[in-house]
Parts: sequence; C-alpha cells; structure tokens
Amino acid sequence: MVEEELVQILTRLGLTISQVKVYLGLIGLKQASGKVIAKHSKMARQEVYRVLAELQEKSLVEKIISRPTEFKPVSIEDCLSILIASKKNEVSENQKKATILLRKFKKENSNIKSQIQEEDSQFILIPEREVIKRVKRKIENTRTSLDAITTLNEFRQFIHNVNDECEKALERGVKFRLIINKSDNENSLIHVTKSVQKNPLFNLRYINTSHRVALAIYDKKEVCISISATAAPNETPILMSNNPSLVEIVQSYFETSWLTAMEDTLSVTPQACE
Repeated sequence: MVEEELVQILTRLGLTISQVKVYLGLIGLKQASGKVIAKHSKMARQEVYRVLAELQEKSLVEKIISRPTEFKPVSIEDCLSILIASKKNEVSENQKKATILLRKFKKENSNIKSQIQEEDSQFILIPEREVIKRVKRKIENTRTSLDAITTLNEFRQFIHNVNDECEKALERGVKFRLIINKSDNENSLIHVTKSVQKNPLFNLRYINTSHRVALAIYDKKEVCISISATAAPNETPILMSNNPSLVEIVQSYFETSWLTAMEDTLSVTPQACE
C-alpha cells in the first residue's frame, strides 16, 4: 500500500512509470549495475540505461565509476525534496508567464466596453454588477468540470453566493477542483453545506504564494479571469473568453498548480444552516 502511494506521488511530481520503476528498483538494490537493474526491474537493458540517464539529469541517481559501472539512488526523502523543488520552480515560471499574459490582455482590452455581451465574442469584459449573475449562469451550464484558483476571502464570498448552483452541478456529475491561495496568517476555516463537503466530486487544495491569481475554467472550454484577485467577486470586472489558445494556457497553469497544491490543509466545516 505504501509503495502504491509512493508511485502515485512520484508520477504526480513528474516522473514517468519507467523512471519510477527503475528508481524504486534501485532503492531496493541500494547500488547495482545496469544489467542487474534490468533483470530486477524486468525491463530491456537498453531501456534501463536510457531511464538511468534521465534520472541522473534529475539528480535522482548517481553514477559510480567502477567495473562494471554501477548506479546509486538518492534517498526517497531527497528524491521527494528535489522533485517538489522542481515543481515549485515550474509553478513559479508559469505564474510569471500568466502574470505577463494577464497584463497584456488588460492592456489590449482596455477599450472593451462593459456592455459587450455577445456570446459569440472571444473576449468579454463583465462589469462588477454582473459578475455574480454571470458566474451563476456559467455554473448552471457547466456539464463536466469546473477548475478554479482563488483567494481564501474570495472563495468564502463565492460559496456564499453560488452554493445552490454548486450543489446542483455536483448532482449533475460536475467535478470541482478548487485551489485556495492563502497566507500563513489567514484563518483557514471555511463553511460549506454537508452535501457539498461530502461529495467526492468536490475537491479542495491550497497554495501559499505571493502571486494572487483568481480564475475559473468551465468544461475546459471557457475561462473567467478576475481583473483584481484581491477584490471581492462583485467589486471587480472579470474577463471571460472561449479563445482556445488562452484556455489552453490557463488550463496548463491550473494543472501545474494542482499538482503542487497541498491537500487536507483547510478546515472545511458544514454550514450551520442549510
């Protein structure tokens, strides 16, 4: 059971199944030649040497100069630390790219009028007073998935305003993945209804970063980006777009953040009154 969980963690942190197989096999052997590793892992020797080279590049395996050449793995603790640091760097780079991209969109779309509401438009700027209503409509029309990154304060207001729509979406089988960006000194207690809290389709994780981004992705087809991540949902305009390139960039940023976000760190309690 522990090994299965370790395999899942290592693959989530970026290793391929072959890399995990060779690394864990080498952990069991402690130090061995490529031939021995291939036999132990039941893999072709050529494939094993290719994977060992990849693991060396990641600093997870050390090459021992001997006859024959042998390989030694770093400890599992060091391996996890290296992979987590690598993921954090990847997230940081994606956050920087996303910040630059958002600045470009804000600049290029500064002349968009708030009244533009055509559904066939690729970029629509929603005024503050219409945000909650538009978000409710989007959730009602969502069929498969809703991915979002938001601040803790914004999430509390979000769930307060659209809890009913979220419950109905969960009943339809919509999968929710929410990442909460919170600082260490913020009270992590949040309230959701029991039906939401106990639903396996409702997943919460958290990150702690200075880059405050607020966004949502509906059915992996449309994105909603808050102009100001620090303001309440009804106090700042949002940009909605079905532009495929933008959706792909935002979805990629979310997936990277989801992989490194922490689980089970927010205190989720049911609302007193449902």
